[in-house]
Formats: sequence, C-alpha cells, structure tokens
Amino acid sequence: MKTMTKSQIMTSIKKSSKTISGVTSGIFALFVIAVIALLIAAVAIPYGSSMTDLYSGKLGITYNNNAPRLVGNATAFCICGMTEIAVLAAMAASVSKMFRSISSNGKPFTETTNKYIKKISVLCLINAFVPNLIMIIANLIFGTAEKISYEADLGYIAMALLLITVGKIVSYGIMLQRESDETL
Repeated sequence: MKTMTKSQIMTSIKKSSKTISGVTSGIFALFVIAVIALLIAAVAIPYGSSMTDLYSGKLGITYNNNAPRLVGNATAFCICGMTEIAVLAAMAASVSKMFRSISSNGKPFTETTNKYIKKISVLCLINAFVPNLIMIIANLIFGTAEKISYEADLGYIAMALLLITVGKIVSYGIMLQRESDETL
C-alpha cells in the first residue's frame, strides 16, 4: 500500500467529509418530510372519508367515532414516531455540520468535532428513553393505555456509549495535535 503525504490525507479527509455532509443533509431532509407526514397523519387520524362519499364523487371529511381506541393508539403512535424521527433529524443535522466543519479545515481532531460528537451522544440517549415515555403519556391522554410498560432502546444506549468513547479518543487526538503544534 502506498504511503500518503499529509496533504493527500487532508485532501482525502476533506472530500469524504464533504460527501458525508451532503448525504446526511439529504437524510435530514427526508426526516423532516417524515415528521411532517406523521404530523398530518396524527391530525387526520380522527377523521376519515366515507367510501360512499368517494363513490358518489364527493370528497368529504367526517368524524370517525366508530373506533376511538384505534384512533387513540394510532395518534399516540404518530406522536411517538414524530418525536423519534425529529431527534433523528437533529442527529443527521449534527453529523452533517460536524463533517462540514471537518471538510472545511481538513482536521478531524477539533473541539468543534468533539462538541458535535457529544451532542449526538446526548441525542442518542434522548431517543433511547423519550419516545416510549411520550407513547405512554399519549396513550394515557387518549385513554387507550391497557397496560403501562416502559422500555428503553438498548441500541441507542449502546450507540451513545460508543460515541462517548469516540469523543474521548477525539479529545486525546486534540491533545496530541496541540503537543505536535507546540513542538513544531
């Protein structure tokens, strides 16, 4: 394998970071669209169109009072999904900004990078605990809670712990970078 120069490595880091920033910006946009769709669904779920209205050429919105438990569960699910996707959107935005910062200066070991890593780890912890709590609260509000059980998402907890570790590695890299700069 060919050894790369410092300049080539920085150019490579800038290019790949710019690509990752662009991809995560696109993912952010998709998450925003998903949140809007879930918001519309949460508002529209208690209402439905009667099929007879559609067959007669009329498009009307009528209140669906036949299945309040189903409506409450579906609305609670939409609210919970909105919450989780909104946090995922914030994570995607943070990843995008972090890699945009890296692509502009070519240095991954900066305080800015570390700040974004910490922010993303906190967002992972929020997604591990908050959406299920919101689902419980929404079901209580809509009167659809048959039993209450709380579960945290271990995947998000594991990701947060991994990111905290990566943050410590970046902190060490920042320290080594400062020592190297001071030596030169």
